[in-house]
Amino acid sequence: RRGTSRTPRCARAPQAALADRPAIVRLLPKETLVYASVANTKELVQRFQETGFGQMLQEPQIKPLFQQLYGNLRSEMAGLEERLGVTLDEMLALPSGAMAVAVIKPEEGPVSLVGFIEVQDQYVTAKKLLDRLDMELATRGVEFAEEQVGETRITYYQFRRQQLAYFDRDGVLVLGSNMGVLKDLLTTWDGGKKECLADNRSFATVQSKCRGDADDPPQMFWYADRLGLVRALVPA
Repeated sequence: RRGTSRTPRCARAPQAALADRPAIVRLLPKETLVYASVANTKELVQRFQETGFGQMLQEPQIKPLFQQLYGNLRSEMAGLEERLGVTLDEMLALPSGAMAVAVIKPEEGPVSLVGFIEVQDQYVTAKKLLDRLDMELATRGVEFAEEQVGETRITYYQFRRQQLAYFDRDGVLVLGSNMGVLKDLLTTWDGGKKECLADNRSFATVQSKCRGDADDPPQMFWYADRLGLVRALVPA
């Protein structure tokens, strides 16, 4: 469906949906080339504040300087905040849980980038940003379309040589540079049986060595199929 109207998005996800949502590594294809994730952005920030550097920023001699720098940044971004309709604080608070980025080589076309952001209770901010993105690209004459995949609607923009597509589901905002890849993700999300990144033996080996303790799991994780990435990027 093509046009300029939009349907409501980023609705609050029920807690049951959040609990039943598949893990990101079970949505990505088995041949994913690069995967990097943050388990919980809020907890990561809290842990950073507990580090030596984080505590140093709270020292009476340092904290006023840090606050002044942040205040200057807010002043510089005042115009951008007005255009976007959200404040810098709201933008920084947008990631409310897990975040991940992946590089995928689809069957056809160049490598694709996919990002996952758990917005959870920040869905209002996410909707404001998406609506503003729609308006900005519409004024530039960028062609867009919306496609329904199951119960989820994907919005995508077609530039000269690039695509930008996104959807939100169960409190997660998913963005990508390939419409087909996002459709495959939704098919898997809906229960379509397909081998996933969690089934990749190399990935599983790396993940098993990075599990940490039960009470202290790692907050950051990354994996790369270096040989596969070279093959995907370098023409044969």
